[in-house]
Amino acid sequence: MEVNEEWVEMGLCWRPHGIKGAMEWSLHNPEDTFIGPGTQVLLMPLPRNEYLPPEGKIYEIQEIHFGNKIRVFLKGVPDRTAAEQLSSYRIYCHREDFPELAEGEYYIRDLITLDAYSPSGKKIGYVESGYETPAHIVLKIRGDKQYWDVPFVDAFVHEVDIEEGRIVLTVPEDY
Repeated sequence: MEVNEEWVEMGLCWRPHGIKGAMEWSLHNPEDTFIGPGTQVLLMPLPRNEYLPPEGKIYEIQEIHFGNKIRVFLKGVPDRTAAEQLSSYRIYCHREDFPELAEGEYYIRDLITLDAYSPSGKKIGYVESGYETPAHIVLKIRGDKQYWDVPFVDAFVHEVDIEEGRIVLTVPEDY
């Protein structure tokens, strides 16, 4: 199975948890996740994982517990020994499983690679990446000679057009 744009990385697993086959997951966004029992996940091996095939393997979540740590039980992983063999992987979910967003809401993944324009219409670069802070999403805009971290809020982002592949935003004046 090849990881492509249909699969979105959700986090990592480094180790098992307890003796009953649970694994400890580190999700990129644990506060706002749709992952639950019955969710299918693609596990892609990290370098030290010899149990998973190089192309990854799909598992179904049997149980998931959120809290101080995220503990996950996968169908087909019956005990700690199986969990130890499986540990050390990236976690992906299929894009079609993501919830529908309200108008004006976007997944960061959909903003990456959009061409970035100033309000005057001048192309200033493109969206290279994005990350979440407790206050809001921040987009990293790459220009020809510099980067800007631009908060994804109305004061800075004026227009988003996914179909046209463009975003209009305000960056520092010294561009």
